[in-house]
Amino acid sequence: MQARPALRRQVARTLEERFEAIVRQTVAVFPLAGSRTLDTNGCARLCEAALRTLVRAVANGELDARDSLVADLRRPAQDLSIGPQQLFGVVYLLERAALD
Repeated sequence: MQARPALRRQVARTLEERFEAIVRQTVAVFPLAGSRTLDTNGCARLCEAALRTLVRAVANGELDARDSLVADLRRPAQDLSIGPQQLFGVVYLLERAALD
């Protein structure tokens, strides 16, 4: 069981090291994935918030819905009028970029 927390910390650290590259790659694809053009800066803020949330969830092995990062993720999603389906799309693209 000791290996799991160590692995989570290692994965979280790797995500943090590749943070900017993952966000750039996702921002490059995400606006094209929807039916309307989105503001690049807004997309970047959304991707950064989503990736910070993912890093916290990986590091801790869970994510409390009351965590401040959840609210931080909601703000840019609302600013861009992103619905749940598109938000899941962003997280999916972040995951794909992280695995590359």
